[in-house]
Amino acid sequence: MASIEVFKALVGEAVEDMKKLPPPLVRIAGPLRTGGDGYETNLQRLKQGEALLRSRGLTVFGYTGKYADAIKAAYDLHFEHFHIPILKTGLIQSIFFLPKWEESRGAAYERQLCTELGVSIGDISYEELSVFESESRGS
Repeated sequence: MASIEVFKALVGEAVEDMKKLPPPLVRIAGPLRTGGDGYETNLQRLKQGEALLRSRGLTVFGYTGKYADAIKAAYDLHFEHFHIPILKTGLIQSIFFLPKWEESRGAAYERQLCTELGVSIGDISYEELSVFESESRGS
């Protein structure tokens, strides 16, 4: 079971991982568990959004592997004790929001926090995702 102490340690590891990545460092945000079009569709859209940003030459810091495992184990703690501390480091230059972000409690709060912290905000539209998917398939 993940705890606040586990998240504090993971934030330290994440900061070290982020410092090794080439800038600009960005994240993707949007509905996952709340809002959007359901968990599976939202998850696919997040992955597609990350691939789109990488295709634009941006370095996407994703919460996968050990980070995802801790978040799953203590979902109610992750935002306050993992996402927010990472955002406050200043290492993430921009967060790109997927369609229907405003339906997600977490994404809506994250957008507000970006505004307060001066983190650049971008939006990715359904059209951009659709065009990227078509181009990726060679259609």
